[in-house]
Amino acid sequence: MEEHKHDCLAINGTQAVRVKEGSSIIAEKFKYKLKVPFIIYADSEALIVAYEKQDTFGVTQKTHKHVACPYEYKCCLLKKL
Repeated sequence: MEEHKHDCLAINGTQAVRVKEGSSIIAEKFKYKLKVPFIIYADSEALIVAYEKQDTFGVTQKTHKHVACPYEYKCCLLKKL
């Protein structure tokens, strides 16, 4: 744990570990993994629509806006655990 804390906080003071090329990370303590009966994949998109009237705010001029499109999700059952 102490080695993990050191690695996480050494990079920019945040919890991040960068793996060097050629090195590897080994997962241990598989007994703590959770088995799940399904997985969900989700996706959404946005259209970029031009404004009918050009709005100016200071030096920024808004010309387009993002309009959310319908989303999709797929739920997949996994094999028997």
